[in-house]
This record gives sequence, C-alpha cells and structure tokens, in this order.
Amino acid sequence: MSREKTEDEVRKEFLEMVRADIHFWKNTKLDYEAFPNESDLERRLNGLAFSILVILDGESMIPGFKVIPDPHSDDKQYCIDNNEDWYPDDVDISGCLHEQLHAHK
Repeated sequence: MSREKTEDEVRKEFLEMVRADIHFWKNTKLDYEAFPNESDLERRLNGLAFSILVILDGESMIPGFKVIPDPHSDDKQYCIDNNEDWYPDDVDISGCLHEQLHAHK
C-alpha cells in the first residue's frame, strides 16, 4: 500500500541526487568551447551549482523544494534599528533558480 514518504526518506533522496551530481561533475569530460573563459574548476563548480538548483526547482526526478528565508525572530527589529533592509519570512524564491543562475553573472 502506498504511503507518504518520511522526512528522512525525502532528505535521503535529495542528498543522493546531489551526490550523483557531484560524481557527474567530477568525472565528466567538459566541452571547453562552450565556456572558453572559465577554468576547468569554475566550469565544474558552475555545473554543480546549476544541477543542484535544477533539483530545488523541481526539474529533476523528484519534486521541487521551497527555498524560503528563515531569519531569526530578532533580525527584523535589528535591521530596522540599524537602518538596514531585512529578509521576509514568507517568500519562496524557488522555481526558476537554475535558469537565472547564469543570467545574473
């Protein structure tokens, strides 16, 4: 009988996908013509970051995840007292992170 996955199962699946991406970007042969101005390490790190954002955005084999700031309860007042902007606690920035990664370069 089917059931809801546990928190541990979801975490394990997510981390297994990240580990698989690490292995891929560590071992794959890169196309140096695609990004001629980047070092090998930078290409691999960019690829890994992109792959992790794909997972979070829900464009992989598992559903997407919410990416929501989780500020300390005192942060907002501290920022107000110091004339700084603060993070909202109810905005989900996920959904197209992987598409925007290189657009903001």
